[in-house]
Amino acid sequence: MSEHEIDVFGIKLGSQAYNELISPAARALGSSLGKLASIVDKAVEATLFVANISEDAARHLKARVLLECAKRDICRPVDPQPILLRKAVAGYAVSFDQDELRSLYVRLIARAMDETCSNSVHPAFVSVLNDFSPADALSIRSLHGFDEGQKIIECVMINQRPAREQVPIYIQWRNMCRKVGISDEDVADVSLDVMIRNGIVLRETSYHSHSTPGTMVDEINRNYVNKHIDTLRMSSFGSRFVSLVCTDGEKSPNKSFETNGST
Repeated sequence: MSEHEIDVFGIKLGSQAYNELISPAARALGSSLGKLASIVDKAVEATLFVANISEDAARHLKARVLLECAKRDICRPVDPQPILLRKAVAGYAVSFDQDELRSLYVRLIARAMDETCSNSVHPAFVSVLNDFSPADALSIRSLHGFDEGQKIIECVMINQRPAREQVPIYIQWRNMCRKVGISDEDVADVSLDVMIRNGIVLRETSYHSHSTPGTMVDEINRNYVNKHIDTLRMSSFGSRFVSLVCTDGEKSPNKSFETNGST
């Protein structure tokens, strides 16, 4: 990729993105910037036919990946796994104007070119992105910052069997989604289902039942207590995935939720 091509990419992306590309952080990459540009250029060009991506979209993708690598100060670029790159470029191509979703593909490709973490980038992560909608690309921010195995939401219900729209775990998830710009409750609910389906979060449900004794005179009057515990927890797969596709500037505004309810 020549300096002229980089200039053209900068013009296409706009002055703000171009300024980021030639910022001191990018210049500090020195000779590795040329190597990185060459890897990005070769990698994307090799997938054009398979991914059925237009030349304009390919140029745009190459510029965005180069910008992302520069932001992350990737000084030791490596060739990404061919199968991962083919799938990621194809996913980027069909995302059209869904910029939130395209950004996740760009970040994943950039991390796949970083020697320090390239082994952590698995092709299965691209398959997850292929399942995502633009709303899912937003809601994933709600999970950034949670560690593997950490509780995200825990709801304890006493003598309750609420309908789906009233399940506390979904109510709390909707609250988390509102903080990242998703106000539609149905969209938020489906987004949680997508996270669970793809193994990003784990939903654990347990039931406990016990009785308290009645009076000595009337042992029939026992009080039965049914406890339903619903927990949403970050999976190992999810923790790795979220750390790769979210940026430090998108730390979750949420903390784990714990709720209690009773009839």
